[in-house]
Order: sequence, then C-alpha cells, then structure tokens
Amino acid sequence: MIDLRGPIPDAMAPLVVDQPWDLGRLWSLALPTESLDVAALAWQLELPWWREGDRAFAVSPAQVRADPRRYADHWRSTLEADLRHPLVLVRRERSVVLDGLHRLLKAYHFGWIRIATQTVPAEALWRIAPRNADGAPSSAPRVRAGEGNRTPVSSLGSSRSAIEPHPRGPTDRVGGAPV
Repeated sequence: MIDLRGPIPDAMAPLVVDQPWDLGRLWSLALPTESLDVAALAWQLELPWWREGDRAFAVSPAQVRADPRRYADHWRSTLEADLRHPLVLVRRERSVVLDGLHRLLKAYHFGWIRIATQTVPAEALWRIAPRNADGAPSSAPRVRAGEGNRTPVSSLGSSRSAIEPHPRGPTDRVGGAPV
C-alpha cells in the first residue's frame, strides 16, 4: 500500500492522490498506453515527491540527479528502473505521475524524447484503494500542512466497465519494496 504518511504541503496538495492506494491494485488495471513527451512531464522532477528519513515530501528527483551520492538509494532505484513499463498518470490540474517517478527521472537523465504512459481515470481511483477484510475500500482523509482534518474526496464514481484486470510486473521497485 502506498501511503505518503505525513502532512501534504499546500503546494503539493492539488497534485497528490489524497488516499492511500495499493500498488498491486494499480498494476492490475488494464489501461490504454500512449506515448508522451518526457519534457511535458519533466516539471514534476522539481517537486519534493520523495521522503528523506522520516520526512515526507523532502526530496525532489532533480535533487537526486544533482547529488546522486547523497541520495544513493533513490539514484540506484532510478538507474535500475525498467523503462519497458509505462508511467502511470492521474489527471489533476495536469497529468501527474502516480507510479514511475524513478522511470521518469531515468528517461530524462538519459535524454529520452518520449515515454510510454497510462492514465488512471478519476472515476477509477476507488479501484486502487486498499481493502478491508470485507472488501470495502479503506482510506482515511489526508491532512495538509497547516490544516485541520480534511474531508475525504467525495464519491469517485463507480464505473467498472472501462477497466479490466491486466497483469503487470515490477516497475521501480528494489528488493520487493516500493521506492
């Protein structure tokens, strides 16, 4: 399960999926693949998506690229990222990488022009939420930095017909743990 743990900085809030989500459930979605310009997604490399120690939203992919020795774990994950797997995006104010920031950084670093992507429709986000024992989604509201309890996203819809299971292999994971 991906749970970013910690307050979401106000600048990141419009971009972040504000519910825990399950990587296996994400990979099980059958989504169409398209090719996008790496440059159109590269703005995300400047944002502090990754944690440093206990601090969430502390390190940007650009910082990792600029100082690979300091951020050796992220740099290793970047170099080992498998570019045969598409980036998985979600549409926010613009297309945002949900899974694959290490792949995006690798493609950018090595000068790729285009990269394969898949986009999770907003109405299908409920499909990637972790489940309770009874099969119901188990997601808690997120809290932005400097904000009290926040109301969770209202209904994400229930359109099931557009998404069928699809087997996926590992992407930017090292040793079986998400990075």
